[in-house]
Order: sequence, then structure tokens, then C-alpha cells
Amino acid sequence: MQSTDPPRLPATFHQQYRTILVFLGILMTALSLLNVVIATGSRPLWLIQLFIWPSIAFITYRTRLVLTDEGLQYRSAFTTTHAKWSEVSSLVTRRSLGPLTVSVESLSVKLAGSAHGNHLFVPLAQFGRSWRQGQLGTMLRERGPHLFP
Repeated sequence: MQSTDPPRLPATFHQQYRTILVFLGILMTALSLLNVVIATGSRPLWLIQLFIWPSIAFITYRTRLVLTDEGLQYRSAFTTTHAKWSEVSSLVTRRSLGPLTVSVESLSVKLAGSAHGNHLFVPLAQFGRSWRQGQLGTMLRERGPHLFP
């Protein structure tokens, strides 16, 4: 008889400071709406804030990374991407953004026929600044050992 390890439960990682950012977004939206209604301050500025703060709350609330034995699921504001571990090619420590080079540790995921083009980059620092020493780093080493040569 062959013994097999039981499947591990999926692990979900939310954006760092998620609760604070969602609460702040809702609070600032309410204050912006109140200022528009009672017409204090610059109306265009408050109208812009009325759009920005709910957007921050929405994006923060939606963004998450789920790790399973089969692969990962990355959900951002408007898209959800599923990838098998074989499609997660590497940890990338630098990513070029036009003329700028920004130092960001990301998972590089090669995707076939997706809305993201050939690659999806999942910035890991948004889930914790010291993600390598935390639960996220441990689970990535367990489930995607090829990422840590």
C-alpha cells in the first residue's frame, strides 16, 4: 500500500494593510460625499476624491493571491488569473516600466492566450514587505520549489 500526503488547503493572501485601506476608503468617500452635499471646499476636488477613494477601497478589497497544490490564483481589480505551477516560471527582482527600472520582487507567470499577453507579474511585496520570511515565502518554497534555486 502506498501512502500519500493529504492535499493541503488553499492559502489566501490579501493585500498588506487591507482592512485599514478599505476602512479609510469608505470613510473618505463618506466625507467627500458630505462635502459635495454641503458644498464646502472646492467642488471639483471633492468630486475627484469621490471617485478615487472608492476605487482604492475596491482595488484593495479585490486583490488577493491564492496558493494551492495545483497552482495559483491571482485576483486583481477586474481580472482573475489561474496558473499551474509549471506556468510560474521564476521570481523576478527587477521589472522595467518604460524608461524606469523599478525594483520589485514578482512572480513571473507565462500564460498562453490571456488578456495579459505572454506574462503576468504578481508583485509579492503587496502581500507583506517581509514575505520571504513569512507564511507566503514558506508556502511558495513548499509548492513552487523551482522558484528558489
